[in-house]
Amino acid sequence: AALRTSTTASPPMLNDGMPVLVVTGAKQLQVLDMLNQQFPGRFLSPVMTTTRPPHRSERPGITMNFVTVEMINDDIRGGRYFESGASTEVGCKGELIGTTLEAVARIRATGAVPLLHVSYERAISARTCGKIKPASYAILVCSENEPPQQEHRSSFDKLIYAKSLDQVLAELVAVIKKMFPTLARAS
Repeated sequence: AALRTSTTASPPMLNDGMPVLVVTGAKQLQVLDMLNQQFPGRFLSPVMTTTRPPHRSERPGITMNFVTVEMINDDIRGGRYFESGASTEVGCKGELIGTTLEAVARIRATGAVPLLHVSYERAISARTCGKIKPASYAILVCSENEPPQQEHRSSFDKLIYAKSLDQVLAELVAVIKKMFPTLARAS
């Protein structure tokens, strides 16, 4: 499998642009699809980097960056990652995945809002990253069968606990109108 490496040093701090919107929890991909229908082209997901081998449909550097464990660990220690953690994908035990600061900077350069859909642990890592200003805004979406736990209340900026996807979208749109008023008006 081809490995893609970054030769560009990521900036130690990203101080301009929109906050990064981080969503985790129940039905996150369905929620993000609905969000992109509501605000087309306003939110972009960065190309993440992983240590797992590529799937057949993936294109290195386009859908995902693929590196060795040593490379990702060196970059994490070097402060080049916005968030990182263990992969939660089935069959990828022991593999790492993350989002570089460079990937976030590329989206900000387009004027769009970086939108991450990550695991709970990686969402907390993103929320506590001190290398991006304004800080990221982390949302946990809970299903009716999975109410938010007490520790979630302090780990996320917003908890959405709704019975239907339409309710989740309505609450998410309210957050976007508050956090990103210029994007909301442009839609």
